[in-house]
Amino acid sequence: MGIRVHKAIGYGVRKFKPTLVFEQRLEDFCEMSRGTFNEWVVANRPAIEALAGGDTKKHLDLDVLLACENSKSWAYQKGANNSNYVLFEDEFGLKDALLIRPLTSHPDWYRHDDSIDYCEEHTKDGPRNRWKFLNQGLYPYLKDGAPTSVAAVCLYLEIPEVFPRLREALYVWWG
Repeated sequence: MGIRVHKAIGYGVRKFKPTLVFEQRLEDFCEMSRGTFNEWVVANRPAIEALAGGDTKKHLDLDVLLACENSKSWAYQKGANNSNYVLFEDEFGLKDALLIRPLTSHPDWYRHDDSIDYCEEHTKDGPRNRWKFLNQGLYPYLKDGAPTSVAAVCLYLEIPEVFPRLREALYVWWG
């Protein structure tokens, strides 16, 4: 097996320092069924919406997460890997980078082992990890503010203080 390039877009922060609680909660999240997480969301919805702030239009992705049983969203992808939605790659990636994809984001917001990406990265400075904050919104979400499903993940991972610092970002790492 050779080195693989991974690329993701989402809402991220640098200078992130994980705690032991975060690491345990992340492990639980990665192994959790979608139904179990949705039950947690329903039970904690007022706290999630308070963390996300804003008007009720901002909470639309949480409604989609809970309502769209036949969608390609995180909540209903059979066999999907939950860890592709919370990207903290301290072994191969940037040690202080955390990127969270909305649970309702399209699956193409994360990819790996793509031949075109592999060739493209080698035309730059060769295989190296990189991070870029974006000056644009990530469709269909508006700029400057992560969706409510990202607030739910932050609350579940017990890192609510990170949510206000999240910005649109591109993360590339090799592993």
